[in-house]
Amino acid sequence: MAGNEGRHSTSAGKGAGQPPPPPHAQRRRRNSSAYRCRPLAPPALSVYCSAISRREEPRSVNRPASVKPDNFFLMLYRAVRQHRVPLVLRIAAHTLLLVALALIIYAWVIGMQFKHAMAQQADALGQSLVTQTAASATDLLVANDILSLNVLLSNLVKNPLVAHAAIYSVDNRVLAESGTRPQKGLLGDDSGLYSTPISFQEVIAGHLRVSLDMQQFQQPMTISLQSMGLLSLILLALTLMLSLRLGRQLATPLMQMRLWLRDPDDPAPGAGRQDEIGDLARQLQARLVPEKPEPELDLSDALDDDYFERDDDRAIPQRTQSRPERFDIDLDDDEPQRPARLSANFDDDELEIADDEPPFDSPTPASSAPQPSVPRSTRSAVLAIQLGAQDQLRRLPRPRLTELLQRYRDCLQQAATLYQAELHTLNDGSSLMLFHSQDDEQNYLTHAICCGELMRALAHALQIDVADSGITLQLQLGLTQGDGLFDLSQGDLLLSEPAQAALDMSLHSRNLLLVESSISEDRLIQQRARIRPIASPEGACCVERLLDPYPSLLERQLARMHELRSRTY
Repeated sequence: MAGNEGRHSTSAGKGAGQPPPPPHAQRRRRNSSAYRCRPLAPPALSVYCSAISRREEPRSVNRPASVKPDNFFLMLYRAVRQHRVPLVLRIAAHTLLLVALALIIYAWVIGMQFKHAMAQQADALGQSLVTQTAASATDLLVANDILSLNVLLSNLVKNPLVAHAAIYSVDNRVLAESGTRPQKGLLGDDSGLYSTPISFQEVIAGHLRVSLDMQQFQQPMTISLQSMGLLSLILLALTLMLSLRLGRQLATPLMQMRLWLRDPDDPAPGAGRQDEIGDLARQLQARLVPEKPEPELDLSDALDDDYFERDDDRAIPQRTQSRPERFDIDLDDDEPQRPARLSANFDDDELEIADDEPPFDSPTPASSAPQPSVPRSTRSAVLAIQLGAQDQLRRLPRPRLTELLQRYRDCLQQAATLYQAELHTLNDGSSLMLFHSQDDEQNYLTHAICCGELMRALAHALQIDVADSGITLQLQLGLTQGDGLFDLSQGDLLLSEPAQAALDMSLHSRNLLLVESSISEDRLIQQRARIRPIASPEGACCVERLLDPYPSLLERQLARMHELRSRTY
């Protein structure tokens, strides 16, 4: 330390009597010291630093260009300074070049047409004027009335299209003249000059020469070209703006992706685009970003191919446990699977599935053993579903309407099978789904709400299929609950108060799931869905959305349904 301090003091003493170095020398000294290694660094680090000092990285790597789009003139300045043409400027330059070339060709064609039309008009006017003037000047020239000839030519020159008129004798002497003689061009062009002999009794008495003012003929073409030039400038400005916008739409995601590659994180810039940039972003995201574990229901295998297989040799599922029109599907397994229930505990990171209970998304195979009788006090949720605006649906062609209704029935059956619901199809086309607390005492209301939201999502997919016909597909859903609905026939079910209330409530629905107030007041439902009251009908509420993790569950179920349907058809 003392030696270092001595060296510092010595250097300070040496420089005390000398003037300070100029600013550029100071900058050079600072720049050179930026790559200088410290004297106490290890030898390996010194060699590495010296190698770095000799090899400076390019500016584009050290200081990346800003993602924010720059001004057009700033881009020009940076392109000239860095000898590097960005993508935005290249697109704008090519677009402007093509548009300018098209405008130049168009202006040249229009100019040639104007000149041709102008020459025809001038020729017709010149021939007409010399013919009429020669006929009027014949008698005056024979009578040698020079004054009258001058008056005649003066009246002729009053026409703004006539610049000069003169009458010459046979020996080419000027007898009468009026106006200003036009100057000949550099090439000796005599355009606009018309001459005719003045004859009397087949004897030439003189010559008449009329010069037209061609600038008057060119004036309309000049005005038209000026207007065209102004419109061309406006068009070029619009082309520049649109090309810059297009270029920025292409370049900005690429620049953002370059910065994103330094620290890849989800999501990648431009991953939502439906073009080549979006494909590149999604591939990079899939390769570089690890999948983040999220708390989710372990129901990815809830929709298996066996749910949607339609084998003619398979027996039609029969009604078990005296439930009317219950859709149970045989999985053809050697051992019957016991469906698991969803645990009501949401405190853990993942929703657990009890091993001793079957899941709600797996169908229960028919059992030959007799089941114990269920008391009438079993609570049940009634979900009423029906298609609205059926008068609009009848306007569809019959094959298309049949296909739409078949898809709708398939969606109903799949949803009922998935959530272990008891499905009843009524004569008017509406349907009732029953969710019994006997199946799952804690989650039967959750199953009903999830099933209703799944049907809403499936209705949106059906709406896309009929969007080209201009028909708005309306799915009406109403959810109530009641007691003593287990093991009822369809007639008794329709006469029950909860079923009537669900059907009446569904009439007020427009692609929304309406529930009665007693369901919205359930504490478990309040933890799993956001529900708000509505004015009509009285005492009803509307399901705004499901809370996590149920939206991701519905998305996976929809994707699985779509995949299996495309595989089937």
